[in-house]
Amino acid sequence: MSANLVDAHFVMKKYFFTKKRIKSYLALGLALLMPSVAFSALPAMVRVSLFQAHAPVQELVVQGPFQLATSTPRTLGKGRYTLRMAQHQLLLCGPEPSRYCLRSQRFLLIPANGEKSVSLGLPNQPQRLYSGRLEFSMKSNHALRIINALPTRDYVALVVGSETPSGWPMEALKAQAVLTQTRLFRYQPGDALDDTTQQEVYLGERHRRPEVVQAVTSVWDEILTIQGHPVTPFYHASCAGHTSGAEIFGQHHRLPGMTGVPCAGCRLAPFGKPTLHRIPAKTYADVFPPGLPKVTQRDQAGRPLLVQFSNGSTQSGYAFWLAVGQRLGWDKAPGLYFSWRSTTDGQILFESRGAGHGVGLCQYGAAALARQHRSYQDILNTYFPGAKTAKINMP
Repeated sequence: MSANLVDAHFVMKKYFFTKKRIKSYLALGLALLMPSVAFSALPAMVRVSLFQAHAPVQELVVQGPFQLATSTPRTLGKGRYTLRMAQHQLLLCGPEPSRYCLRSQRFLLIPANGEKSVSLGLPNQPQRLYSGRLEFSMKSNHALRIINALPTRDYVALVVGSETPSGWPMEALKAQAVLTQTRLFRYQPGDALDDTTQQEVYLGERHRRPEVVQAVTSVWDEILTIQGHPVTPFYHASCAGHTSGAEIFGQHHRLPGMTGVPCAGCRLAPFGKPTLHRIPAKTYADVFPPGLPKVTQRDQAGRPLLVQFSNGSTQSGYAFWLAVGQRLGWDKAPGLYFSWRSTTDGQILFESRGAGHGVGLCQYGAAALARQHRSYQDILNTYFPGAKTAKINMP
């Protein structure tokens, strides 16, 4: 695969920010209204809640060997183990033919026999590899809680590897790492991060790549700031030629350094050309108010800021885009730069460009700038005008 293309999984799996993710990032942006803060160290360790895209998780498959981290450590050998709940307890059951089961309210697993990771996955799904410590317990809704505790530096490298494809240029990887470190600046030790696009994608050790580790090492003590504060680190896959400001999330969202900018580099990227999808008008009518909404306001990039329904009610263009994705499928409009109309054959035609909300750093645009020998500082300043990198103490 060429360096400037990624597979469909990379393009489609992410960049559709939920309201939870937007609210958390906008809360981070409110720090810009507070006095300047001293840039202290990031925590040495982070905790990540795994398999959130598949919640609630009822059963997991663990491949041995691994070690049970208890007062008397116990190493379990090779084989396929299952972890599930029964009678308000966790059951860790061994491989055939014995199928012995260990019972506990909580299990702690770490790699064993010189291995660097533990293989873990959902039944009938590809296994993932996780380093650090795996903590298993029960949620109140009788689902499994799976937490991965690992060094912050490893987490940053694995997030950057999960969020980018193989062959991504070095300076774009550095820019991505700085944004991840910026987000972690407000991380509260003990909290559990999400492993999906609600925060940042984290898929484990299979996404550790030498060039990513090199990129993280080179910018390990840097975050991105504006007016003496960490920026709100939005990013997306492809803006289709122009990014948008934070006002795309609602009329009252204004963040310093978060303005729309031209971006020529992503026009040749996947989703640079229009994506067209038709759905039956009845399918649309089953989940939305009667009649198609009209766009009453667009931003400078052409993304809808406000739409109005036939009953007079209004909604932000971002909220309508989210609803289309959640109710009709994210493939109908991969990018927030989208429009819709009725056709003569009783269908609704959705047309979109780009992938994602279009705010902050455009990943394909950043890669294009990196290939033009632009530095990661130049790339970050392009998408966050007026922002600068700042040194912090790192663990």
